[in-house]
Amino acid sequence: MRAEISRPAIIVFTIFIVIYYGLPFLTQMVFPGRFEYYFNMPNHLFFVLWVPAVFLLVLILDILLPRVNFNKTLLVAVGRLASNESLNFVLALGFLVLALIFSSQYSYSFRHHVRFQEAGKLVMLVFGIKAYFSSMVFGLLLMTLNGFYITKFQRLINVLVLISMVLTATSSYDVLFILIILLFCIKLEKPIFMTKKSNGVVGFIKTNFKYLFVGVFGFLALFMGVANKYGVETSTQLLFSGEFFFLVIRRISMWYVSLQIAGESILNDLSISMEANVGLLQDIFRRFSIILGQPADKPEIWGINRMNHTIVYPVITSHAGSSPGLFATIFYIPFFPSGIVVVSLYIIFILRNFGDLLKYSRANLSLVSYPLLVLFLGVFFESPIEQINLIGKSFIYFIISLGWIFFIKHRMSYEK
Repeated sequence: MRAEISRPAIIVFTIFIVIYYGLPFLTQMVFPGRFEYYFNMPNHLFFVLWVPAVFLLVLILDILLPRVNFNKTLLVAVGRLASNESLNFVLALGFLVLALIFSSQYSYSFRHHVRFQEAGKLVMLVFGIKAYFSSMVFGLLLMTLNGFYITKFQRLINVLVLISMVLTATSSYDVLFILIILLFCIKLEKPIFMTKKSNGVVGFIKTNFKYLFVGVFGFLALFMGVANKYGVETSTQLLFSGEFFFLVIRRISMWYVSLQIAGESILNDLSISMEANVGLLQDIFRRFSIILGQPADKPEIWGINRMNHTIVYPVITSHAGSSPGLFATIFYIPFFPSGIVVVSLYIIFILRNFGDLLKYSRANLSLVSYPLLVLFLGVFFESPIEQINLIGKSFIYFIISLGWIFFIKHRMSYEK
């Protein structure tokens, strides 16, 4: 028996835990009271222990459990279709047209003035196609890390996508995706994402330029994330104050606080998880009804994210949802403690297949690649239950990214 999850995948998952759970935990320990004003925090930190406990269980089960063989034909076909350059060129042109219309009607303040659920078909299409091309960039990154060549036609597609992403940027994640697409446009993906020994002053500059470049864009992403929540003017005023740091931490702490709050709330009242799952199913049927031309009322609790929002925040915002994250999902899965097993097996499935693509290139991965891979895997680590909502941007990104992973593995089995 041996571990199946590759070392690079473990590193990526560890960085994910440090960013989204470790930093908020340390902040709460050093600056007690910072979270209590904004969230319904419990009086203890017991549920933080679920993170290392589940991580340890994953490592043990990875050694004990053999790989399960299943028919990957459909996922490989999804990846093959998503990698078709002719199709992507047509979609990129359509994305550009939609982006120009979106930009003329909205602006960066879109989220401050428009509810996504009420924005209409244009916004639904824009966010859906953004999810599609975000998964494409993830696939291109995985191909680069495994030595595959990016064609000139693909780079032209990337330029079209870059312009469209800039026109439709509404979040900090968009800034980071724009950065990565830009690197593919100007052929800097290998110097940034992969290491190469260089000597002399020029070599030193080339080696460290990537960190400066990514650092600048990382700062812009953080600023945009805060500005998206509090406005550009307020964020600019707070930029050089200590409060800006706490605003950033609060932005990335949702999964951390959800683990503590949802854990305590649901274990005290198991009906919370059942109500959330029933609401999710009702919302799926509602969306299909809308597609079929039969409008239906949105349920009060339309899923895991909505329920999580109502128990996490002391002041509930109408039409808002908050992802509980990977570990808090344990409590939302019906019939606790079944969620422990489900989430652990889900983590193993993702890390094993994702890690297969990294173990062949681990000697070449730069330090920049690891946190960016955490970014791309973010949707996988939000809430596995929400991925069953077939009509949503998260599902689009999730299923197409899985397709890319299995398609690249399929190609590697023939070409390497």
